[in-house]
Amino acid sequence: MDYYTMIEQNKLRRRQKISEIYHKTLRDGGYTHNAPNKGYVVSVPDFEKIVNIDDYESFEAVVDKYLRISEKLNLHLGTWRNKHFIYIDLNVILDLDSAIKLGKLYKQKCIYDLENDKILGVMEG
Repeated sequence: MDYYTMIEQNKLRRRQKISEIYHKTLRDGGYTHNAPNKGYVVSVPDFEKIVNIDDYESFEAVVDKYLRISEKLNLHLGTWRNKHFIYIDLNVILDLDSAIKLGKLYKQKCIYDLENDKILGVMEG
């Protein structure tokens, strides 16, 4: 296989992965890429974008960029749907105490419990 073919196959796989993330977000209300079964999700500041649910082109561009960053920095890409918008962010997955401390430091409204599939309370500093 030549170099050009390998690059094209990698691009195709990435586009397929982004499409899968989009459809899981629409179907399930959200998605965390490469997440373990346990832990608490905390979003990383300055890495949140909001796109219209019908704007796949913008979704694809943001997710592609964030996937590349997450791979380099050992972060997780997360999405969640709220009415007509999809929120896309980068996050870390921690134990409960660390997640609460970091969530407060980052002034987040909540953290997400992966094992129990639920949002945990409003964070107060």
